[in-house]
Amino acid sequence: MATLVETLNSISSNMDALIDFAVSDETLSKDFEEFLIKNEIKIERQNELNDCLINYILDEKMQDNTRVLDYFAQKNPESDKKVLAAFKKSFKSVFRVNKILKNAYNCTCLANEKDFELIPLVKMTNLRGIGLYDFMKARIIEIEGVFYLLEIFDCFGQFREYFANVETVKCLVQYPESQTMYNDEK
Repeated sequence: MATLVETLNSISSNMDALIDFAVSDETLSKDFEEFLIKNEIKIERQNELNDCLINYILDEKMQDNTRVLDYFAQKNPESDKKVLAAFKKSFKSVFRVNKILKNAYNCTCLANEKDFELIPLVKMTNLRGIGLYDFMKARIIEIEGVFYLLEIFDCFGQFREYFANVETVKCLVQYPESQTMYNDEK
């Protein structure tokens, strides 16, 4: 079993490799351009490009119906299979922060009402804006029974529960399996 630091480094390096590959691989970059045109996505800032590219890599299929992650695995057989499998099972949802720990958040997923301890890929001091009982729309992955915050898309203050619920429904439409994922009781 890898240490926490090794796992965090592996997640980050694999995500970097995926992004670099998507930009440099001619077939994939053309497919990404077609994806933008087909979905009428207009990108005006660099962070919008990054978000769109990560969503494309983790969620979408290419024109030939091959999942982007599978295409990457075919072209890069030396990549970390455990991390790629976790990326394939990643999902977005809205989480309510119940407790702020030293290196993690204790959260409840609004979609499946399951409690998670989520470890961010960055230091907790970088996330000071997220407070107790706030809501965060995030993508999580699981590796060896440990859950990691792969991305945080948005945060809602504790008094914006209505908006958090609306975002949860949007996430459920996109990821219907998140309603029962990691919650055997449901």
